[in-house]
Amino acid sequence: MGLSSSQARLLNLTARMHQIEYKAARLEAQKLQMANESKRVYEDYLNALDATKIQYKSLNTDGSVTYHDASYYDLCFGSSSEQYGLFSVENGFMYVPQAIKTAYENSDSAEEFASALSNYTPPAVSDQNTTVTPTVPSNPTPTPTPSSNTNIILNMNDTKSAAISSSPVTLTLKDTFNGGDYSYTITSDSNQNATFTYLKNGRLVIKGDNLSITASASQADDIILLGNNNTVNTADGNDKIRIGGAQDSSYSSHEQQSSGNKIFAGSGNDYIQVYKGSNNTISGEGGTDTLLSYTSNTVSGIEKTVSSYNSTDGNLDWIMQRYYGDCQFLSLVNSINNKGQFRNYFSITDNGSNWTVKFIKSGATTTVYPSDITSDASIGDKDISVLEAGFKKLISAEGYNMNGTNTDDYSTGDSKNFHIVSKYVLGIDNCVTVGFNQILFNDLWAQYQNGTVSNLVIGTKQSETEVDHDLGIMEQHAYSVINVTSDTVTVVNPHDNKDSITLKKADFYNFFGSIILYGDSYDYVNSNYKITNGIASSAPNSSDNEIYIQTNYVFGAETMTSAQKYQYFINIYNAIKSAGGCEIVPDNMIQNKDWLVNVINGGFGYLKMVSKNEWVDTSVATNTSLQEISDEVLLKKAEAKYEADMKRIDLKDRKYDTDLAAFDAERNAIKQEMETLKTVAKDNVERTFRLFS
Repeated sequence: MGLSSSQARLLNLTARMHQIEYKAARLEAQKLQMANESKRVYEDYLNALDATKIQYKSLNTDGSVTYHDASYYDLCFGSSSEQYGLFSVENGFMYVPQAIKTAYENSDSAEEFASALSNYTPPAVSDQNTTVTPTVPSNPTPTPTPSSNTNIILNMNDTKSAAISSSPVTLTLKDTFNGGDYSYTITSDSNQNATFTYLKNGRLVIKGDNLSITASASQADDIILLGNNNTVNTADGNDKIRIGGAQDSSYSSHEQQSSGNKIFAGSGNDYIQVYKGSNNTISGEGGTDTLLSYTSNTVSGIEKTVSSYNSTDGNLDWIMQRYYGDCQFLSLVNSINNKGQFRNYFSITDNGSNWTVKFIKSGATTTVYPSDITSDASIGDKDISVLEAGFKKLISAEGYNMNGTNTDDYSTGDSKNFHIVSKYVLGIDNCVTVGFNQILFNDLWAQYQNGTVSNLVIGTKQSETEVDHDLGIMEQHAYSVINVTSDTVTVVNPHDNKDSITLKKADFYNFFGSIILYGDSYDYVNSNYKITNGIASSAPNSSDNEIYIQTNYVFGAETMTSAQKYQYFINIYNAIKSAGGCEIVPDNMIQNKDWLVNVINGGFGYLKMVSKNEWVDTSVATNTSLQEISDEVLLKKAEAKYEADMKRIDLKDRKYDTDLAAFDAERNAIKQEMETLKTVAKDNVERTFRLFS
């Protein structure tokens, strides 16, 4: 039997009643949420009433005083007339940016730290308060008197002479770059005088004839051998032996025709160079050994020579720059290749009679013929001579001449030729040469290591008197960086990239004057440093002529003199050292004004200031140059937001009340109809029972 119409209507009304009850319950819950939201908005407003900001005082030229809102950067790095520092309550460490911590960790003294950050070195002053500048020859040749046949100890930059006989003499090099001392046993059957020089790049210069020199096992020997008929046994270790001088030097006092020498290189992966001399006997023995020589020698056990790289294989192993002025191009290629990424940037296809050269990032392609590779080209691995010829053909189309015969001489090293290197090699039309500073260098080295940037190329200073040819450092020349430690930096000269030059950081910073920011390294700097005015040369095209690396990000107030900046960073170094260390301020909080207030008012940090070059405790409450005030701007914003939010909440609340009233009216109507239907149903049942009773 089916339902009667009244029963169906009753079920329908029951379902509708349940829907209304559910919707009403939802609205009641939303009204409760609105109440909670109203409470939160009110609490935000109260917090804004309590919000404060720290301000520092500055004196205007007319004698009036102006207060400025302070972030950590404003207060501690350059804008304030006083020098402040923020210190951790937990451990007493000084809060500093990452760049300052890096500079501190890479400096051996306050003076080195301050000089690197201020680009200033204070003049030497005598007891009579006069500047004394001693005159020193650029390459002094020592003439020490030979001592008797006794042991020799050399510190870096020392030179000593000795009489050598059949009685063994022990030569000790103190504190080498690799840690610990190196030692050699030296004898001579013909009673010879010999001179020993320990260069600042870690190379040992041995000058003498008929000597027998045996190195201690496993040490990485680095020797320049000058003289005839000497025998050198390097034992194990990855050793470097240069006969007659060093390929990467120029005008060196450590050069001499050297013949008839015998080299036994031991079991390491050794590098042997015959720079001046012939008729030497060279035994590579174990390991994979490399020889550079243009003269006749007796050779065995050598796996790699310049002449062995006479085919292209798509890899790059050996670069030797000759006459083109393209050290910046070769150093960029070196830097990329140091990361093992040569094939990601360059493609060389051997077609039998020619080569197809492609610069992958830019998409530039050209064909190189054997006739394109001139005697001026770089030598070494065949890939580099072919690649260089391809680069020459490409830039010739843009009006450059690599042989220096017209006004667009590529070898002049102007900003345009750096620009074109970046364009073809990296496919990025960006390049700038910035003044050298320690912070930027260390930052870029870290990014080079982790792959954020593909290259790190640096340039030496412009004058011959500012570099050291004996150490392989040429003026106006580009190098690539291959390693950095806490004490040293190792670079590669494109004159011979199989050989490297290691320098203590003090010498490294002294000889190099610029960082060449190609492509992605330029973009990295652009995104991580505020680009305004500072220490840098102009960019390579007219639209970028005002691009510079800002100095006051970590280099003190703009109004400071160089000497004042120097003292400024002396104070910071002393503060970190006295505190026992430093805490890093997150990059995104350095200029956040709320962060400074929250650290101080939250009890996480406290302030010190410099008084007579000494750090003393201070606070916002007691320092008359500081003040903490209500943040009126924030308060007005909070008031406007509070009023808007409360109006929005009130409108929603009213709508909810209206909807609830409508639901209540509909619910009452349904209840009445349901009661009526129930009554009708009851009457029908009673009437039916009476009918059949």
